[in-house]
Amino acid sequence: MSATIYLDESGYTGPNLTNREQPFFVLASVNFTESEASELRDEFFAGVKTKELKHKSLSANAKQHNMVLAYLEYLGHNPDRFKLYAVDKEFAAVTKVIDYFVESAAHAVGEDIYSNGHAFAMANMLYYSLRAGETCLYCNGILSRFEGLLRDPSMIRYNDFFDYVERPVANRELDAALGWIRASRELIEPDSILAGGPAGLDIIFTTALNLMSRWRTQLGQDFYVVHDYSSPMVAEQALWEALPSVDVPPESIGFVPKSMQFPIGVLSTTFGNSQEFIGLQLADVLAGAVAKSLAVKMQDGNDRYIDLIGDQAIGLSAATIMPGKPEDWPESSTSITSPDYALEFIGKYNPKTRAGM
Repeated sequence: MSATIYLDESGYTGPNLTNREQPFFVLASVNFTESEASELRDEFFAGVKTKELKHKSLSANAKQHNMVLAYLEYLGHNPDRFKLYAVDKEFAAVTKVIDYFVESAAHAVGEDIYSNGHAFAMANMLYYSLRAGETCLYCNGILSRFEGLLRDPSMIRYNDFFDYVERPVANRELDAALGWIRASRELIEPDSILAGGPAGLDIIFTTALNLMSRWRTQLGQDFYVVHDYSSPMVAEQALWEALPSVDVPPESIGFVPKSMQFPIGVLSTTFGNSQEFIGLQLADVLAGAVAKSLAVKMQDGNDRYIDLIGDQAIGLSAATIMPGKPEDWPESSTSITSPDYALEFIGKYNPKTRAGM
């Protein structure tokens, strides 16, 4: 019998990666039959009287905090039943700046900055220098202009971004990091940036694909997916149903350890109402607990709920886009798929692309 993976997210803000109220995006997936999910609800959340489990409600009720902790402890002892993807959205925005400008410029002169972790090192240097105390305002300025450029592509925004980047800064490390971006202005064509659009800032689709590829590797067989119908992925339903399907030919996209192996083998995806699927509710609790824990821990805030569950939530195994994680970057160029090829591969299965839209 084929498995069913339930998928839900927390902290999604679309192309606004610098949202201060929700700094982390977490995509959670669980592998339970509905019968198992019902048993887990009875075991860990028997005292909850509402029909639907929602992390937001559980976290607001002190009497239910230990229920969440017990559930997270169960998952910690059963890592084969869940998979997570956690993203520091501000760092993700910085990595996209490196991808769009520095990587493109390096590619134009025959250099591969993905080799040996160079791109990751650059992203970290830019991220930490932007976040330094005296440059926080500059961080807001550069990332807001970058997001504005992709959300509403135009030469006015393109020039405004570069004009801002080329302003002198006193921080030596930041000035060096910005030098890579400044140099790209002479090496890349504006159209290569303007053609990307707001989709270039979206992180939900690629993280979901990555998790599904990991599930296929673990399960060794095709499987079904149930996702909350309120998910923004509904807007890309046609592409989502085509790309992870069993009909895609064998291919490896990306870089180790975050490469995706095709075919992923999703037999079908149901966008369902979470009230009808306890598996979706359990995925919601997991995603919400991890996202809230990351946010409070980052801000060094005091929160009795996070004091109880935070370490357990953050300690769960997860794929990540986080600063300071060199193990998440490739060790050699032989493990890398060209970003251009990856986009071309995905485009082949995008109905909008095939229709010339």
